[in-house]
Amino acid sequence: MILFTAQESSALPTLAETQAVAAEVHEDLQQLKPNAILESIKSWTPGLLSLAYRLFVAALIIFIGSRIALYISHFLKRPLTVWEWT
Repeated sequence: MILFTAQESSALPTLAETQAVAAEVHEDLQQLKPNAILESIKSWTPGLLSLAYRLFVAALIIFIGSRIALYISHFLKRPLTVWEWT
């Protein structure tokens, strides 16, 4: 039993080891820069806004073009049906 408790106490890290590990973890976190994702998104913002603007303009052109095509189709429907009957 005494041997068993001696092995357990040696397995626990000392205060100096714990502080060294904590300092190493702190340095790693400082190098990792937790705001890296936020900075990446901020740098992508102009490109994403430009893409969204272009997609909006393309959708608007398609919508207006389809309305014009429908209008012309309805406008020419009567004369074309009259020409077919004569």
